[in-house]
Amino acid sequence: MIFRVLLFSLLLPIGVAHAAISPTNLATNGTNTDATSVATASISPSANTLILASIGSEVASGTANEPTASGNGLTWVVVATRVQGLHRITVFRALGASPSADALTFDFAGQTQLTFVWSVIEVSGADTSGANGSGAVIQSAVNSTSGTQVLTVTLGAFANTANATFGFFYIDANNGFTAGSGFAIVAQTSCCGSRQASEWVISNDTTVDITWGVSNATSAGIALEIQPPVASPFGVGGQFLSALEWLGSWLAPPDAEAAIPAAASADFRFALGYLVCDFYSDVVDDNATDTTVKLQECINDAS
Repeated sequence: MIFRVLLFSLLLPIGVAHAAISPTNLATNGTNTDATSVATASISPSANTLILASIGSEVASGTANEPTASGNGLTWVVVATRVQGLHRITVFRALGASPSADALTFDFAGQTQLTFVWSVIEVSGADTSGANGSGAVIQSAVNSTSGTQVLTVTLGAFANTANATFGFFYIDANNGFTAGSGFAIVAQTSCCGSRQASEWVISNDTTVDITWGVSNATSAGIALEIQPPVASPFGVGGQFLSALEWLGSWLAPPDAEAAIPAAASADFRFALGYLVCDFYSDVVDDNATDTTVKLQECINDAS
């Protein structure tokens, strides 16, 4: 049927294209001033863009508290955290429509930390669905060790070949990081005998590794799978349905909506989000007897 071919060849691409995932460093630093909380310099997150913030710290004894994060008019949600000895690393996610330029504060609930090192990055091109970046972060994994010069964090199988890989690492040594095979360092900082780095690769990589200098160290790391917006035949933000409505108004004046034919709803493609117009009466795949009225009914039902 010529109109059905025209309809889907025109509309399937709408809303599918998206910008490639790309990270930008917003703030990376550290301090050895004893405190129960620490604040970054002022940062200016972009609207509707995934923000990932990592904080590493050390206590004198016991176990470092899991921190909270606040600032920029955003809700910061813990993605993952890992403790190794006196050290802890935690990664937060956030995303909002109207973030403010402000400092990001990490708070350890009254527990004094001896050192802090942090990395805050912005990830453009990531999925913006869900709350506070939940749609972008598909999975996380953690690992830690002591007395080595390398750390590997292993992710599970990726959900999509379009997804990217990120890693955040903390060590208690002031040795420069070297990114794992295929990865690139986004940012790294050193302070007071500790160091932190973030790295990424635009492709799938279940082996998220990093090495450092010549000194053995205690280390902890967190790896993430980050996805771009999910492509859909119905587009992003209703663009596909809007295009259906436009094409429908061009084909014929609106007609009263009819019930979807039982054969159309029983067709296996219906469960996948497709309404096949061939099941409507007078819509025949012979390029001769198509009627705009029945096509309009199909378009109305699809929208």
